[in-house]
Amino acid sequence: MRSKTDSQIIDETAELLTTQKKRAVKRTTKYTVMLIPDSTDKARSFELTFDQILKGIASAAAVVIILVSLLISSTVKNYKLEHGDGGVKAQIAQLETENTQLAQENSDLNSQITSLNTAVETTKQAEKEEQEAEEAEAVPTGLPLDGTAVLIQDPNEPEGGETEGRVVFTAMSGTAVVAAGSGTVIGVAADPDYGNEVVIDHGNGYITTYRTSAVIRVDEGDTVRKNDVLGVMSEDNALLAYEIEKDGEPVEPLDIMEIAG
Repeated sequence: MRSKTDSQIIDETAELLTTQKKRAVKRTTKYTVMLIPDSTDKARSFELTFDQILKGIASAAAVVIILVSLLISSTVKNYKLEHGDGGVKAQIAQLETENTQLAQENSDLNSQITSLNTAVETTKQAEKEEQEAEEAEAVPTGLPLDGTAVLIQDPNEPEGGETEGRVVFTAMSGTAVVAAGSGTVIGVAADPDYGNEVVIDHGNGYITTYRTSAVIRVDEGDTVRKNDVLGVMSEDNALLAYEIEKDGEPVEPLDIMEIAG
């Protein structure tokens, strides 16, 4: 291999230095940019190096690439949604159908709930009315005899005397002694003055006592309704001494009895 002469080496070195110098000049050379407006305003100028110009172009190119990428991505997504890519459109349609079905089921359930609430309120009202009727029936406001009866002076009391909370009736044979209100029979026993005694607890503080010579037809522990037969008079001018207590205190029967005629 032939070695280079000194003159060749000198020439190559000079050429290399010249090239590098040109590159350095190109990089450091400044270019003046002037902005000349259409109006009467003064023109403006500024200097840029070659490297700054290259960097600006590169930055602008990067921004353009990013914007183009975003536009392409958006276009692809819209295309997929419009053309049902991957079953997305079908899934959306199915979800809309299911949503419509759920809305209908919800409406049906609301209608059922409304009907149930109405039925419950109706039942509660009926139960309330029934309870009120039972409570009213338990108050001994009825006449203790089924038929015509006459109030008389108690023959077992001295003239002008009377037992507080007691009235005495006389009735004909066959007349029924009835419960003045619903309750429970808590006593059936003999009475030294009238023959028999029946006691009813009405469950609301009221207790009624029937003293009579009638033939008794109930037993202790029986539940009776208002106007149920307790006994039947077996002779004319039979007596019934009827008494009322409320919370242990005597009550005047005539003050609460519903008497006709």
